[in-house]
Amino acid sequence: MPMGSKPARVISSGAVGQCIVMGPSAITSGTVVTPSRVLSSLGVVAAPRVMAAASGVVPATRPVVVSGAGLPTAGYVRNGPKDLLAMGQVVSTRTVSVEELIATGRMDPGSGFVANPVAAPAAFDPAAEVAAAWATVHQNMEANARVPREVFVEYCMSRAQGLPKLGEYEAYLNTLFDTATALMLPAEKTDLGKHCFGYASLLANEFYFDQPADMLSLKAESKPKDKLEGVRANMDADWAAVDKDAEGRVSIDAFVNHFLNKHAAQVVPESQQNYETFLIQNFNSALAMMLPDQKTNLGGHCFRYAAVMAGEFYFDAANQANAGCGCSAPVADILGVTK
Repeated sequence: MPMGSKPARVISSGAVGQCIVMGPSAITSGTVVTPSRVLSSLGVVAAPRVMAAASGVVPATRPVVVSGAGLPTAGYVRNGPKDLLAMGQVVSTRTVSVEELIATGRMDPGSGFVANPVAAPAAFDPAAEVAAAWATVHQNMEANARVPREVFVEYCMSRAQGLPKLGEYEAYLNTLFDTATALMLPAEKTDLGKHCFGYASLLANEFYFDQPADMLSLKAESKPKDKLEGVRANMDADWAAVDKDAEGRVSIDAFVNHFLNKHAAQVVPESQQNYETFLIQNFNSALAMMLPDQKTNLGGHCFRYAAVMAGEFYFDAANQANAGCGCSAPVADILGVTK
């Protein structure tokens, strides 16, 4: 089977400390294809995470040395500030010999390609991701201090070194920071606590450098069986229920109306304007995920991540500030980033 003759999903990579970067055709669905000469030099392993959503992000097949790599529990490797998982670069947890691949039917010794069905992706742990990010930004700050805009932007930009569209990414990060502070309306904050920082840092991964990472597998066809299954089902239900335009996408009016209706029981009349203002800002930051494209509506990926943020508004604080009402639920934290 020649390289790229059939769309394939990456499930293989080199030894720990190295990885194989697959071309776009190797990331979409079905099987993995890897040149035998790379297998011979590095060995191949089942990757801890399938990057189906990274189609088009990675360059042509070549081995990559990952300097100072470590394997955290979330199942991917960091290369300095770069998140290789978000870049579509899949890394190994153990080396599998060519002989084992052949013996188990995962490699054809004649053509030199692995062609095997792909297992479900491994779980991504957003709480662990946020904990690591929170610790990193506080290396030069007082412990648990709130995070100002410049620190948030600098942290996220440091993880994107070498990626395209960095000017647009920085603009997205600033818009995203505004969304995170708007979570706390009517309070006018200029910095973020762990909850708001956590959700903003997770959404920072979803910028369209080429294709989004979909780190939470909200839109992925093959979804992991993990503690986020309920979150994904909730976001899928929102997508199914929201009104769509002629393009099958979501306008700002449809977005705002959908979430005002969904969370009506959590909003008192006096705080509705605050929540609506937040939703508009949230919609705009979801549009900014796609910069430099000037979009006016949201597709399934951007909508789902904005939907996660829509439920994280500080309903209780807003209600108490506006009406002295304590009837609302506390912050949802559906990803458990503050626990």
